[in-house]
Formats: sequence, C-alpha cells, structure tokens
Amino acid sequence: MYYGNSDKVTRSWSFRTGLFPTQDLVDCYLQKDEADGKWKHWWETKQARDLNIAVTTDKDGNKEYSGSGDDYRKMFENRDKRFYATVTYDGAYMGPTNNPIYQIQTWIDKTTMDEKTLQYSSLHTGYRNMETIESAPTNRGSAQTISGYYSRKSSHFDQFNDDGTLKTNQRTTCYFNIRYAEVLLNLAEAAVNLDKSAEAIAQINKIRERAGMSAYDGATGKQSVYDEVKEERRLEFAFENPGFRYFDLLRWGEAEGKTVIPELNKASRGIMIFRVGKHSNIAGENGVALEPGETNTDGKNYETPTFRTYPMDFSYYKRKFDNVRYCFTPYAATMLISNKQIQQNPGWHGFKYQSNN
Repeated sequence: MYYGNSDKVTRSWSFRTGLFPTQDLVDCYLQKDEADGKWKHWWETKQARDLNIAVTTDKDGNKEYSGSGDDYRKMFENRDKRFYATVTYDGAYMGPTNNPIYQIQTWIDKTTMDEKTLQYSSLHTGYRNMETIESAPTNRGSAQTISGYYSRKSSHFDQFNDDGTLKTNQRTTCYFNIRYAEVLLNLAEAAVNLDKSAEAIAQINKIRERAGMSAYDGATGKQSVYDEVKEERRLEFAFENPGFRYFDLLRWGEAEGKTVIPELNKASRGIMIFRVGKHSNIAGENGVALEPGETNTDGKNYETPTFRTYPMDFSYYKRKFDNVRYCFTPYAATMLISNKQIQQNPGWHGFKYQSNN
C-alpha cells in the first residue's frame, strides 16, 4: 500500500515483485567520505562514524554492521550514482519526490501494532513489527521487501489520482539488448586475461567516470585488476537481463576450475531498521515514523532509530552451488524419453532430489 490509506480511500500498488537487492550488493556501491572526499565503503566514512558503527562477524564470516542515529539515512547519501539507478532504499521515492505518499519506508516498528492499525499501515517491508522479527517474511504481501531494499532499475512508476486510482500511462521504460558499458567491460575482461592490465584499467575508468567516480587507483597486478573488472560488472549490470551476475559467476568459476561457487553457498544479507511509528487509522498517518519530540496517542515516545545488517538465513531462501553439475541444467526425464538423441547433461544422470519430508 502507498501512504494515505483509510477506510474511505485505499491506494494500492498494482504490481508484485520478488526482486529485492541484497545488502551484499548495496555494500559494493562506494560512498564519498564527507571528511576527505575519498570513495570508501559506507561503513568506513565519517558519516558512518557519526552513526556509531559497530562491527561483528556472522557464521559465514561476513562482517555485519549496526548503528544508530536520527540521521541514519546519511549512509545512503553521496553514493556511486549507479546505486540510485539500481536500488530503492528507506527514504527514497517510488514516484514524485517530496510527496510523502510515494516515499518508501522499510523500517520496522519497534512496538506492537494492533490489527486495526495494520489494516491501514503501508510500511513497505515484510517485517511489520517486532512480533514477526524472528520468522521469514513470507505470505505478507508479495510486493514487500525481505531485504530492506527494492529494485529500481527499469521500474515504471505511476501516480495516483485524488480518488486513489492509479493514473496509468504507457510505459516509458527501455530495455536494452546490449549497452556500450558491456562492450567496454567485455574488452576490459579480455585485456586483463591477456596480461594487458593498463588497457583494462583504461576501460574501467571510462565506466567509473560516467558513474561520477574517481579513476581506479588500486593495485595494478593482474589479479587485482581482474577483481576490479568483476566488481564493476556487478555494479553496472545489477538486475539487467540476461542475469549477468549469475552467469558471470559460472563463467569465472569454470575458467578457474571451481566446482563450488562460494557466493551461491551462503545466505544473502539484508538490513533491518528499527523506529517507532505513528499508530492511527487516519489516512496519511500510518506507516509514518514519529519525529523527535513526538509521542503516540498510546503513549509511545520517539526513540532514536537503530539499524543492523544481517544474514537472511531462512530455509525459504537457501542457496546451494556445491557441485559442478549446477553449471548445467538437467533435461527432464520426459524430454530424454521423447528425444533419444539427447544425452543427459554431466552430473545429472540418475540424480534424484530427496524430499526434506
């Protein structure tokens, strides 16, 4: 739901999605440190220090970050321009800016909201309140994020009429078969594999310059430049067809003789942001956070927002790529029976999935 819902007017989203950026992706978009102007990971900047960032390590060895502050949304400011073209985050807009009904709020209410309040709530997250915080956010509206983020790339946003209906227009979104950025990064990858690191860096910098970034200033050895090419492909092609990241991982794994792809064998990560929301069934109030100095009608006071990144280690979202067979898709048994000329792909002959039940 958008904001402004009541028993008189309901402004509903007209789409469903399961496409949610992970914290792993968001972490890759660098932030300009407001203290020295250098590009860094967001948790390394002055903005992060102002949010009292604490660092822990999860069971997969990932660094997890937590902090607090009235201005916690500063962690989303001054990022690589591609971040804003790719990710919709807490405080961003899905539609006209500066109109509160289009602002996305993916924070979680720190207090319990009753059923009547939830009826009109429009928090855009699968986690509505603290009562559901330990369980996977399933069957809570398929348009609600499970990671704290939404995909923005190639999205089309309609506006609302005064009566709550959507003012739909013909799509203005363009879908690309190939972009010049892909040509450049293909060239960079080929160059680095031919030990032409300088040529690869030249292509990388064309991409970075267009994204408002400074030139690449990392190590210039073959492996370090190769890693930078991989990172640029991740940032540049997120959520574009034909699923660049997955097939890039397969291609790199095959080239390096891997039978296991670590990234596809661990839980994805998300972010949880905790605030106190207004509790009301008045249009325009639900899904809106209390501001400093405000108190709810039920006596709940404003509290400084807190946040933490976390692994989404739920059985619903398990990933597995621990065998080279997954580089290939198996043919169905009926296909093999109907087409005697077809041979089963490597690793799948006689393989059967075992039910967890």
